[in-house]
Amino acid sequence: MDVFGQDLDFVYDLTQADVIVTLGSDLFSEEAGHLRYAADYQKRRRMKDKALPRLFSAEARPSLIGARADERIILRPREFDAFVQTLASFLEVGETPPSEVHPSASRMAEDLRSAGSRGLVVAGRGMSARVHALALAINAKLGAFGTTIRAIEPVRPRIDGVRTLQDLAQSIENDQVSHLIVLGGNPVYAAPADIDLAALIRQVPLSLHLGQHRDETASACRWHIPEAHPLESWGDLRAFDGTVGLRQPATMPLKSTLSAEEFLGLVAGQNVDGRGLVQGTWREAWGDEFEARWAHSLEDGVIEGSASPAVDVSIRFDWRPSPTAPIPLGGVDVIFAPDPSMWDGSYANNGWLQELPKPLTKQVWGNAALIAAETADIFGLSSGETLDLTVEGRVVRAPVWVMPGHAPGAVTLTLGYGRRQAGRIGNDIGFNAYAIRPSHQPWIATGEIRAASERGRVISTQQHHSLQGRDIVRVVAPDQAALSEAKKLPSLHPDWTYEEHAWGMAIDLDACIGCNACVIACQAENNVAVVGPEEVAKGREMHWLRVDRYYSGEPDAPRTYFQPMPCMQCEKAPCEVVCPVNATVHSSEGLNDMVYNRCIGTRTCSNNCPYKVRRFNFLDYQGTDYTASPDAMNPQVTVRDRGVMEKCTYCVQRIGAARADARIEDRRVRDGEIVTACQQACPTQAIVFGDINDPESAVSKLKKDPRNYALLGHLNTKPRTTYLARVEAPAEKG
Repeated sequence: MDVFGQDLDFVYDLTQADVIVTLGSDLFSEEAGHLRYAADYQKRRRMKDKALPRLFSAEARPSLIGARADERIILRPREFDAFVQTLASFLEVGETPPSEVHPSASRMAEDLRSAGSRGLVVAGRGMSARVHALALAINAKLGAFGTTIRAIEPVRPRIDGVRTLQDLAQSIENDQVSHLIVLGGNPVYAAPADIDLAALIRQVPLSLHLGQHRDETASACRWHIPEAHPLESWGDLRAFDGTVGLRQPATMPLKSTLSAEEFLGLVAGQNVDGRGLVQGTWREAWGDEFEARWAHSLEDGVIEGSASPAVDVSIRFDWRPSPTAPIPLGGVDVIFAPDPSMWDGSYANNGWLQELPKPLTKQVWGNAALIAAETADIFGLSSGETLDLTVEGRVVRAPVWVMPGHAPGAVTLTLGYGRRQAGRIGNDIGFNAYAIRPSHQPWIATGEIRAASERGRVISTQQHHSLQGRDIVRVVAPDQAALSEAKKLPSLHPDWTYEEHAWGMAIDLDACIGCNACVIACQAENNVAVVGPEEVAKGREMHWLRVDRYYSGEPDAPRTYFQPMPCMQCEKAPCEVVCPVNATVHSSEGLNDMVYNRCIGTRTCSNNCPYKVRRFNFLDYQGTDYTASPDAMNPQVTVRDRGVMEKCTYCVQRIGAARADARIEDRRVRDGEIVTACQQACPTQAIVFGDINDPESAVSKLKKDPRNYALLGHLNTKPRTTYLARVEAPAEKG
């Protein structure tokens, strides 16, 4: 509003960007459109006719985009305004720089100036209005609008008369609200700490909550109506760029429920028919073309040409960056951030997500206060100990996780835990960061830390994080010709010729952003059991696929690397020769198979696996409180009972289905016809699967890439899963 004089949303095109600067913004995991941005960034890195883009990330807490940045600048939240002011001044935007200039600012400005219209600066949700205004002004100065950024009308336009949650609270206190309807969401749980919304709602004579769960808000309201799940109801929606999508049922309704559209239609006196309501909207918009366009749009899932058009913008001549309120001296900066798994708490009842390791901490079943090692030393804290954090007189006790690369003098609290009404598991999962989150500082506040005298529960699936000089994750320079080839070693295993197919996989570590989409896709596809916090704490998680996270460099400012780890499907597999009952065997197409009804649970295969990718089913996990409904199980995959070894199968059920289709049509399986679950979910297409007997297949071409290497190749297990080294430009000094 300050810069352009109107409300606007902004959409970025990372395929056109030569230089990208993010200011407290994780474009790969938290911003609207993050999946598209991650895909576009990798698409640009794969363009052979262009130099690699340069990515700068200024942030206080480690993030996925920071892990991929060419240069990561660590700042306390209170330092961002001065840093961005310096950057802007170097680009002749705004005012003169402050007396202390960060060394990275001039280098960043020089790169942006060289990039011109192909530069891009993005500010995150936690940044001040001043930082956002300066970032937009820099983009305008560079001429980036129309190339790397475009302005559109707000996807959620401002509506006159719509007020804030604070206004609602005040109106209820003044007895001005007689009827209150809450559509979805859980504001009682997520409301700022200074608003006791539960008590206020109970004062309203008639209150109603429409939601999928009887959560904290539903309990405060007088009436609760079950809401239909999006997969069983009709509706429409807008994406971050304005594109309209049509939501159509994927299953019959499991219960008698209403969608938000149907409920509002009922209140408005219309038919309670979701399909009819959606059709009515577009019948009015399309007129005589409705029938043809409706069928076509249903097939596509989106309405063609519905993305919001770009809006021409120009900076107001009278614009000046408004001053930011000074941050009180002393104390720590408290950062409130959405959780990678629970988000804002909406997914607290999802066992898959509770047990999904967070990309950077690898923590499960709870959250923690993230602090730098320097801050931990000051307060005498270590990971697993607890602290009391006070913000404006309100206190929360949280376990500590010492986070490499976190800004000193700051603490990050992730939202979404400490729920009191979320599922069957209990109410002791994590702490509620909303309990100290003030309404006037929803993202960054100032607080005080005091060490508490007790241990907290912090469960992490990965305790080691150093590469320790090993070439597990390999890195090459952009101009490096090739990796050194592994020596051919003798083996006691006989060679085998694969006459038909020889399935294999290649994983591009330069494309992997560590988002864990592949892990949750594998769990859903293969009926992988949730085991619960007690079992995970013993190291008994059952995921068939994990994403290892490693650090290199200095602990206070490390480089971060990710490596997905499925079964390697070794051609000379050490697990096979040690099984006393021949339960793990090799197929004629190169798969390392498991015969479940032979396995007697000796675990000798796991002990002999150098990659540690096999999981033993210790208990009857399918009969616990964590068990998913049978309706959530994939009927094409066996549900395993206790006492058997489990592991990745390259989604053999998908291979079998494609083979059957090809046999019926009397042809070979086509390249790309089989897509594994992990490959399908990867937003950056880091995983490629196919037949390495086909020299023209995508996976065969990747295995011939100079960056391709076998993990622990010196062991001569000849894994069918190989990796492509990450590409990194040498770090600049200054």
